[in-house]
Amino acid sequence: MSVSTLQLSTEDAARIIKRLANHWRHKMAVSEQPQGTVFEFSPTATATLASDETTLKATLVITDEDADSAHQQQLKLQQVILSHINRMAGVDFDAQWQN
Repeated sequence: MSVSTLQLSTEDAARIIKRLANHWRHKMAVSEQPQGTVFEFSPTATATLASDETTLKATLVITDEDADSAHQQQLKLQQVILSHINRMAGVDFDAQWQN
């Protein structure tokens, strides 16, 4: 299992997450949980996005047993998530995922 996180400074975090939920709802399961909004990209890949007044935090969990497959999936989804956050925010965040 691999876990990576992304933290962005923005006062629009809740709005960005809501827009992403509406955008992705027709492609995957999206659910509101106490820890944040959960996006089920696949049976082995889940992202949780949460917000407070000044921060958007994304946590990506990959549970694929095959290390190479998990790593490839992680890299792809990190890029997909950040690019969609940027698009929904109308801003290009210069941020790096932490593993």
